[in-house]
Amino acid sequence: MLTERLDDRQTPKSTPGHKPLMHFASELFDTHPRFIQLKSLLLDFFNGEVVQEICLAGLEHVISITLAPTPESLNNASTNMYPNKAPAEDVASLPKVHIRTYTTRLLSSGTRVPRVELTPMGPSLDLVLRRYQPADAELLKQAMKRPKMKKVDVEKGTFRHPFFILV
Repeated sequence: MLTERLDDRQTPKSTPGHKPLMHFASELFDTHPRFIQLKSLLLDFFNGEVVQEICLAGLEHVISITLAPTPESLNNASTNMYPNKAPAEDVASLPKVHIRTYTTRLLSSGTRVPRVELTPMGPSLDLVLRRYQPADAELLKQAMKRPKMKKVDVEKGTFRHPFFILV
């Protein structure tokens, strides 16, 4: 068994503590229930959030999640977020998930916006979705509820969830 540490690779590394830019390159991440769940899991794992704009100067590394070519049978996937039972699909019909990490370099482009160059950082993962058990519809509905906030706290941005208050 060959194991390789990230420190052993002779590639640039990102600064610890910086959030990566996460790039999901497939429409299945927004349409297929299994890939919607995977996207949500990865965003939660990397503490990501959806943003409309980014500051290129603060961008140090990118995590790119892509899918192998999509089979024709998945092009019209269901968008049911609350399935009652697991979809009766063949695991072999699901495309592989490729996860790649890159560091970024900003180069001059002759315009106001710099050219971004990606350098592989590692690790590179190829995943296959196999086992799957959908959540109970009622339990998922309860888990997706957001706490009600006071209007004053929303405007100030000072709302803190009771589970995340540091002492």
